[in-house]
Amino acid sequence: MSTPEERLRDALGAQDWDAVVAIIGDDWTLLMQGPRETLRVALNALPAEVLEANARLGVARDYLNFIPDSGEVRPVRFQHTPTPPAGLLDTLAVLTARTASDRFIGAFGHAVDTVREIHSTLADVSDEALVAVRPVLAEMRVQWAISLLFGGHLTDALHGFERSYDEALAFGNARMAAESAGSIAFIASLGGDRRERERWIARMPGLDAAAPPDTVGVMGGLAEAVAAIDGLDPLAASAALDRTPGDEMAPEQWVLRAYVESRLAAKFGDPRAQLVQLRAAARSHLPALSQSGLNHWLLRLSEATLLQAAGDLRASAEVAGELRGSRVESAVESGAIVSAWVLARQGEARRALAVAGPFLVQADTPRTSVEMLAVTAAAQLQLGREQDAAASFTTCLQLALHEGLHSVLTHFEGPELEALSAAAGVGIPPAIGSALERANRPAAGRPFVAALSHREQVVLRLLIDGLSTDQIAQHEHVSRNTIKSQTQSLFRKIEVSSREAAVELGLAHPELWASV
Repeated sequence: MSTPEERLRDALGAQDWDAVVAIIGDDWTLLMQGPRETLRVALNALPAEVLEANARLGVARDYLNFIPDSGEVRPVRFQHTPTPPAGLLDTLAVLTARTASDRFIGAFGHAVDTVREIHSTLADVSDEALVAVRPVLAEMRVQWAISLLFGGHLTDALHGFERSYDEALAFGNARMAAESAGSIAFIASLGGDRRERERWIARMPGLDAAAPPDTVGVMGGLAEAVAAIDGLDPLAASAALDRTPGDEMAPEQWVLRAYVESRLAAKFGDPRAQLVQLRAAARSHLPALSQSGLNHWLLRLSEATLLQAAGDLRASAEVAGELRGSRVESAVESGAIVSAWVLARQGEARRALAVAGPFLVQADTPRTSVEMLAVTAAAQLQLGREQDAAASFTTCLQLALHEGLHSVLTHFEGPELEALSAAAGVGIPPAIGSALERANRPAAGRPFVAALSHREQVVLRLLIDGLSTDQIAQHEHVSRNTIKSQTQSLFRKIEVSSREAAVELGLAHPELWASV
């Protein structure tokens, strides 16, 4: 018995366009499972009058021309010029193309609105009509869920991917099942939900290991990388990233990939170098792609995390404040976590507790719960509330070990972690302790946690340039006594007593004066 691909090839050779249309409609899922070149050739060969009579085939042609079979260069954005729809499948195809096209230009709000329109359309459709299009719904549902995800509607996206997963399995579409399961796993990894992440990673159908990298494995690979970072295993995280197709095949996930790379750099690499790369990546894409939804959240969270790891607490706090004003609920929690840790590291323990407090009873994710318990323990220890700190740390450690969120422990300074462990009477497992030694950790007593004024930043930069007190006064058009006063204030804040020590510190930490 011939395969759908063979029948399609025969119909194409005979230019039997009715047969070509029928085979594509009946066997779309099977034709999408393997190499798609025959399907792509057939769609591109269809005469204009056939495409006009079947709007969905025009959408399918554009879609097949956009997605690669292997690692070849592909268009940057998916774009489709809609044609008037005829039946239900044509209507869904055109709307699906519209939501995908809007995503690729950063119009995430419009993309979400179109998904709402699709759902409204389906609500008015009879069961009989819906059964007729179900074989191809999994492909479209994935696109709808992706639009919800990038629009920042994580819960709705989660439900959408669950629906597409079920329908993909029902019709033997392993690729869409893999993409749906991997996307759910990635959403779970953002919240630090170990059980859900592992459950959905295990549900990903196995794709052909000998085949070229496939875009449907991107989200699952990124979820595995986040899990490895949480588990303080940088080698496993890097390996997962290496297995994941890059921007040349999966350009839509560039922010998600940058987020994972930034978390890895913040814990185990060079946060300053990654910060440069992060900002360069944002500049190389359409501005609209960074201004709303999931992309805005993860880009700003990445920046805040890298700034904090680099010791620029003031700048990190500014970015965190922007996150706390976001319309994406998860972004609000992320901003609060960064803000609380910055306050704790600036010696503002009471303010840190005020930020963390509400999330101790109403956190939406395991990650938020563990982070806020950790910062609460650190702040309570600063205030001399040792018993409270021990209780908070005990719960934090239990949850961190249960959820695999070991990376949260890197927030603690070495002596701080030892004091909390001793007060709580609990030890850090040796394997985790060894991993913590290899991770980037906050240095105890960093002298630059106090923010410098603009005038003090200017003085520090000019000291680094080698100017004398008189030369600085002349350069800034102020008196010598004013510069002496500003210099003394600078020395006091960064805890040095000489020009040489100030210059050495400034060279080691350019974030103190780089903005002037």
